[in-house]
Amino acid sequence: MLGYLNNNSDKSITGQEMTKFFTQKYLYKYGAMNKRLNEQIESGNIIQAENGYKISKRGQLIMKVYSFIVRLFAIDNKIVSP
Repeated sequence: MLGYLNNNSDKSITGQEMTKFFTQKYLYKYGAMNKRLNEQIESGNIIQAENGYKISKRGQLIMKVYSFIVRLFAIDNKIVSP
């Protein structure tokens, strides 16, 4: 974000422009989603299914732990389960 703003320091950037930049650059050009999916497959939290991906038993257990921590520390649940 700071790099993008620095490269465009001669003008103001709207939130919408930042969102568009992030989506195009990181999600598509840099393949962030595929990287995250592969990380989760390697760690055993998700599995590749017939038409996509599914959460594994291990992933479900981790989500239960996350949910417990959210309740314990009164964290906004949307961070764990959007």
